[in-house]
Amino acid sequence: LRWQLRLYAALKADGVGFTAKIAGEGPLREMLEALACELGVDDRVTFLGQVPHERVWELLDWADVLLHTGIVSPSGDRDGLPNVIPEAMSAGTLVISSPAAATTEAVHDRVTGLIATVGDDAAWIHALRGLMTDDALAESLRAAARDWVEENYDANKNVRRLVASTDTACDPARARARVRELMIFYDVTNSARASHHSGLQRVSRCLRATLDRRADTQVRDVEWTLEGWRAADGVWLQGYWCYDW
Repeated sequence: LRWQLRLYAALKADGVGFTAKIAGEGPLREMLEALACELGVDDRVTFLGQVPHERVWELLDWADVLLHTGIVSPSGDRDGLPNVIPEAMSAGTLVISSPAAATTEAVHDRVTGLIATVGDDAAWIHALRGLMTDDALAESLRAAARDWVEENYDANKNVRRLVASTDTACDPARARARVRELMIFYDVTNSARASHHSGLQRVSRCLRATLDRRADTQVRDVEWTLEGWRAADGVWLQGYWCYDW
């Protein structure tokens, strides 16, 4: 966010009118608010603190564009693909993102969003001015972004794909190993931990039902575990399904 605040200062200096809202709470908030004052953008930027999930959707509806200025830290920590990016894409909020980590898996430059390198303020200003003046581009990005989310970020579709893959892997004609282990990894923020835990449990039940439906496979043991550990940018959740037949 320090890079983002400096970008706001560059936007203001370039004469771009804007209002920014930053949702979230953490130990750096006081420092970031002080930096906003130092850069002279405290009249343009509002720190909202922690907000409930439904409020996030209201903010996405309010916003014209989501800026993601993620970087890879010297220790290697990174965001992966933050949930807020496909959430914004699904809501019709335009996305401009840095190419850090897995963001370009969803944000394809000039297809589903725009890409700019952190620190290159001129590139971000150019991208924002382009969205402000090119309605055709903006609408094209919105439509393609929504299509990408519906195809790749739909929980029902992804569960069906996962179940189909597991059903194939469990075919005795193809594999007779005593133990099978399927691992699913989630990289989520603290605020999404409970919902992802619930989602993983639903997938686990669905996978067991798939195995139970097989007349030639007797499921003797199903183990479900959830592990979590804190990282600099959130909590990593790791789910295991172990089937013994």
